[in-house]
Amino acid sequence: MSGDFFAVAVVGGILAFLTPCVFPMLPVTLAYFGKGSSEHPSPSRAGWFAFGIISSFTILGLVIAVVFGASSVNRFAADPRVNLALAAIFLLFALNLFGVFELPLPSSWMTRAVKSTHDTNARSASGAALLGAVFAFTSLTCTAPFVGSLLVMAARGDWPLPFTGMLLFSAAFALPFYLLARAPRLLQRLPKAGDWIHSLRVCVGIVEIAAAIKFVANADVVSNWGVVTRQVVIVSWAVLAGAIVLYLLIRAIRGRSLGYAIAGLLTLGVVSAGAAGASRGDNLNSIEPYLPPVRTASEVQSTIQGQWILNDLPKAQA
Repeated sequence: MSGDFFAVAVVGGILAFLTPCVFPMLPVTLAYFGKGSSEHPSPSRAGWFAFGIISSFTILGLVIAVVFGASSVNRFAADPRVNLALAAIFLLFALNLFGVFELPLPSSWMTRAVKSTHDTNARSASGAALLGAVFAFTSLTCTAPFVGSLLVMAARGDWPLPFTGMLLFSAAFALPFYLLARAPRLLQRLPKAGDWIHSLRVCVGIVEIAAAIKFVANADVVSNWGVVTRQVVIVSWAVLAGAIVLYLLIRAIRGRSLGYAIAGLLTLGVVSAGAAGASRGDNLNSIEPYLPPVRTASEVQSTIQGQWILNDLPKAQA
């Protein structure tokens, strides 16, 4: 599961870079890197800027790792109330991505953060690193769903996961700034910020709903409700995936966009392959750890009646 989590961290960093609070700021940020220079943006200043971003998110992950030790995590993971609370958090993030409301930072925090950059020499290494940290802080209004979701996932595993996850997330998030500072001409080839950013937010929001269903299923497994079963989760995820496909194809038709059409068809292909495997009862590989276990009616009834399994390790593991 660690490998999947690390992949999610990297993809999350890339998606966070494409949010409305970050991607449109590229020209302004690159202009800062070139401040005081008549030639190209300074790669050194860009490197320190990226370091400020990476260190900020990584420190956050380290704090989570220290606060939530492995023993606490294992104890919380089995609590239905914790799982339902996590589901509510994911739904909150989904609504934020849908644009129902925003998650603004307190204005006093923003003022202090911006003031700290003015009190530091902008051309120094420390000034660039501080600006990177402030940029990471102020961009939380858009990156919070990605950061929060990643920390929720990490807080339910071994304690090094939050630290490593935030390190990978922030590296993927900061890398484009450094690369574009080294090759500023590539900025001309990037797509302009536009309606596609909103579409990306909607698709990620739908994925957040799928994550919320997963945590409700965790609570179901522990409490033995027998409502949000494995089959229910698979069907729900298939419906949500179908919603993404439908949304992308509608956008493709309305805007006569080849990009939306390709994205929709690729998503449809992945969903169809997964649905076919699920219908045959195949192991769903990387998705399998996130699904509720296969449980027969007798196993559920046995657990409800409190019948303990003794001296039978295979049966207990099943």
